[in-house]
Amino acid sequence: GCHPRSIQSPSMTGDEKRAVVGLWGVLGVGPRAIDRIRDAYPDLGVLADQSPRSWLSGVRLPAPAREGLWALDTTLGAHAERLLERALDRKMSIAFPDDPAYPRGLAELKHAPALLFYQGRGDRPNGPRRLAMVGSRRFEQCARPAAEALAREVATRLIIVSGAAWGVDQLCHEAAIAQRGETWAFMGAGLD
Repeated sequence: GCHPRSIQSPSMTGDEKRAVVGLWGVLGVGPRAIDRIRDAYPDLGVLADQSPRSWLSGVRLPAPAREGLWALDTTLGAHAERLLERALDRKMSIAFPDDPAYPRGLAELKHAPALLFYQGRGDRPNGPRRLAMVGSRRFEQCARPAAEALAREVATRLIIVSGAAWGVDQLCHEAAIAQRGETWAFMGAGLD
């Protein structure tokens, strides 16, 4: 994985990574928008020190991505630096698809996330077996003992993966921790 201060990687240059981080932090820009931008500008690094307004007309993007980029008041690189500082403040690291900390199976998806922010160990995404455990945010309290017992049992043999949401996801994470098992929380939101 990459520490936010050094975004080095075997196949992407520093400027490319700065551009990707900057793009990823723009409201409305996701994997598909980044793919479209990369189609127009195969070396995203050339965009790092430019305002999106200078190149936006050359890319077909959905309205939310276009609006988010148009509203950006700085270059992608400067925006990336702000995001990297925030990540550092939160003790987070960053993994790009070609980094060892980025799960191989996720990297193989057509529209995989351009990067992952993570806390904790980033050295085993392709190691021990994992099981995703998810459920309702609002659940019947009578389900609590069953969910906790199942998560504790699973945590003795597998890594529990969930979305860190309130409800059953949270119960599963907490049960794994109580069992001294390993749990990974994948949040479907941005850095905040």
